[in-house]
Amino acid sequence: MRRWWRSHSVRVQLTLWYVAAMTLVLGVYAGAILAYVGGSASQLLDQQLRADFQWATVMVEQTPEGGITWNGEEVIEEHPWLQVWSAEGKLLFRNDVALGQPDVGMNLANLPDDVIVRVPTDGVALRVLSRRGEIEGGPVVIQVGRSEQAMREQIRTVALILLLGLPLAVATAGFGGYLLAGRALAPAEESFEKMRRFTADVSHELRTPLTAIRSVGEVGLRGGPRDEGGYRAIIGSMLEEVDRLAVLVDRLLTLSRAETGHARLAIESIDLKDLADSVVADLAVLAEEKSQQVVVEAHGAPRGLGDRLMLRQALINLVDNAIKFAPAASAIVIRLGESHSKAVIDVIDRGPGIPESARAHVFDRFYRGTGAADTTGTGLGLSISKSAVETGGGTLTLERSDDQGSTFRIMLPRG
Repeated sequence: MRRWWRSHSVRVQLTLWYVAAMTLVLGVYAGAILAYVGGSASQLLDQQLRADFQWATVMVEQTPEGGITWNGEEVIEEHPWLQVWSAEGKLLFRNDVALGQPDVGMNLANLPDDVIVRVPTDGVALRVLSRRGEIEGGPVVIQVGRSEQAMREQIRTVALILLLGLPLAVATAGFGGYLLAGRALAPAEESFEKMRRFTADVSHELRTPLTAIRSVGEVGLRGGPRDEGGYRAIIGSMLEEVDRLAVLVDRLLTLSRAETGHARLAIESIDLKDLADSVVADLAVLAEEKSQQVVVEAHGAPRGLGDRLMLRQALINLVDNAIKFAPAASAIVIRLGESHSKAVIDVIDRGPGIPESARAHVFDRFYRGTGAADTTGTGLGLSISKSAVETGGGTLTLERSDDQGSTFRIMLPRG
């Protein structure tokens, strides 16, 4: 049973629990309704019997010969079952309804006074009220009764309605619970899926530098004694991999803080021209190695709201990517402007563009296109940029990409 339970998804398990709880609640509710209907019908029947007794004392008269006669309309089906006994226990009168009933199978002459009893018959049970009374001054025992048939039919009808409605209600609740569970679990399932994918990607990315470090170390140990230059080369190779590993871990930590909301933000009005100039100054050396120019084009004096450090990191990653993939001696443009209520930063390069099949994945963690094989990187730059911008309330999109180059656009609330 436990294995069967665990073989189903959390969504199915929650739905089954919900259905079980609803079945229990609706079952108790249906039982309470039946009990209430049964009790109400029984009380109504008892009230009818007491009214029948008052009616009988008026309609029954004593004959000159000492017998009992019926002084009223001809007996019809709606009239109650009626018997009159003398004080000595002698049957004095029985109406046609009573004569038409099957034998009650018990002596009713000695019933306690003013009680209602359930009398079994060959058919449906009879509810009988026995009470002492007087007819023209003579003491008698008048008994009126009614069949429980109508009461039972009423209860049976309600039970049938509940019996048919309960499965429908449970099925509807189960379907609704399944949909609600799906909606409630969707964010959690998405998070778990991201976590699984992230763990797999991290494991893969960490394995590469660790394997390289191990390989370099093993080669150094197998080669026998070496001169100082040989050991320096081995240690230098290992340090390169350690640096790559440190960068990867640092970027993963940055991404994790941004996505979990643990990054400390200082939202402020930022001079975008000043921000772009500082990024260009930091990356100028990389651009000069490829004889590239990084140009800032500002239309007006745009300002945006955001966290300066996070936005700076995002812009550095975008420009760094542009430098890597743009051809030598080309220009990379950081264009600043405003559009409606937004501040806009465009990073434009003249690279080979991003294939259409890869555009949907450029912001995925560790994703590197086919053209990135000859460049260094972790595949986290654009993912970190997107998280950094969105954490501060902005958006980052790939606005254009073709054989003439790519344009990445950051949009921020105007400051």
